[in-house]
Amino acid sequence: MTHENPLQISRRGVVRLCVAGTASAALPACNHGTDHGDDVHIGALEDLLGGEVVDFEYPEGHAAFAVRVGKRARDGVGPDEDVVAFHRACPHQGCPLVEMDASVARLGPCGCHLSEFDLAGGGVQLTGRASVPLPQVLLDVRGGEVYAVGLRGVAFGEAFTVEQGR
Repeated sequence: MTHENPLQISRRGVVRLCVAGTASAALPACNHGTDHGDDVHIGALEDLLGGEVVDFEYPEGHAAFAVRVGKRARDGVGPDEDVVAFHRACPHQGCPLVEMDASVARLGPCGCHLSEFDLAGGGVQLTGRASVPLPQVLLDVRGGEVYAVGLRGVAFGEAFTVEQGR
């Protein structure tokens, strides 16, 4: 009489577990409806059109900024669709992004690993070690005032991707 070890698993069983584990880890990335709470007032569109960089948090605890980049930008607002907002933490390891050249719509380099991002192109990485775009804060203009209404991308330190708003 032979007894099967209940803890023994076949190679096919290992593959099934790996596939199931990968799928369950990816499910949170499918969540596009996470509510960040109320919209956040950023400031007057007129101030941003004048070249002012406005710092704010969105969602709470995540440093972000809004700026006019001087050319049409992905999801830009304003008369020339050139006002955008992004997080200030590099998506690679969360290092602060402080250097910006709005005249060429470029943020960075990151002080840790030299990543740079295209602010007119939705925050895509231009150089460095970041492997995902910079999280973009989606904006809305109401009565001449700019509001943060959603987020596209993974906020550094968060577990999943969200996109909401417009």
